[in-house]
Amino acid sequence: CMVFRLLIFFILFFTSQNSALSHGGAHIIKMTESGFEPKTLSIYQGETVEFVNESSVPRWPASNIHPTHNIYPGSDIEKCGTSEENKIFDACRGIATGETYEFTFNSDGVWRLHDHLLPQFTGVI
Repeated sequence: CMVFRLLIFFILFFTSQNSALSHGGAHIIKMTESGFEPKTLSIYQGETVEFVNESSVPRWPASNIHPTHNIYPGSDIEKCGTSEENKIFDACRGIATGETYEFTFNSDGVWRLHDHLLPQFTGVI
């Protein structure tokens, strides 16, 4: 019985540390020195995520796959700097320390992301 309680505690603790689920309200992913926090975020279709750069270097959140950014429907790094830039899941530039980037996820699905400047940092929405 004690082992079962410990198992439940660890599952709940680590799940709450690495992912978030909310409906409405603000959805925030911090870009820190160690990557995206949380690394996994569950939202509803049509909701917006705000990426906040809390690291000391510029960060560039974008749809996978690096370097093309074309997994999220309609996204492609080649659309940066065009009239379609505001429709794609791609910051299209380094976001400076303290700045933010917002994107509204209108397509339902599981969307992997990365930092174009530091591609070892990944996450899932």
